[in-house]
Amino acid sequence: MASPKKSPAATGGGIAKDIRDFMHRHRLDELVIEKDREKIEVRLGPAVPLAPAHPAAESRAPAPAALAPTPAPSTNLQIRAPMAGTFYRSSSPNADPYVKEGDAVTPATTVCVIEAMKVMNEIKADVAGKVVKICVENAAQIESGALLFELSPA
Repeated sequence: MASPKKSPAATGGGIAKDIRDFMHRHRLDELVIEKDREKIEVRLGPAVPLAPAHPAAESRAPAPAALAPTPAPSTNLQIRAPMAGTFYRSSSPNADPYVKEGDAVTPATTVCVIEAMKVMNEIKADVAGKVVKICVENAAQIESGALLFELSPA
């Protein structure tokens, strides 16, 4: 018996995947497309729970909670993974890491290697700054768009 075919959207493919890949490739957090009176907005980030389709009939409003102070937005620059694969901090197991916390980097500085499909891809900083935080453990499996490093601006 043949199994039913899944739509590209159900398998993570199709136009949604193409848009997500485009945004990662160009390091975009938000994409807005407007034509005539139509507008499409796409934002990358953590999943946001959807509101229920039908509100509860007799739900009482909870007591107002004390508002937590909103943290100041970070001025740190981010280096994100351009592809999925295995993250390595150095070119070989015995080599020193490309960068350490506190190191200054330029746009041409190699900061790590991502192994994808048996190919070692050197990842450049693409920005100047000082490494504040290394966000991934060595030899960790990462997804495209994963936060690798945080840098303070140069």
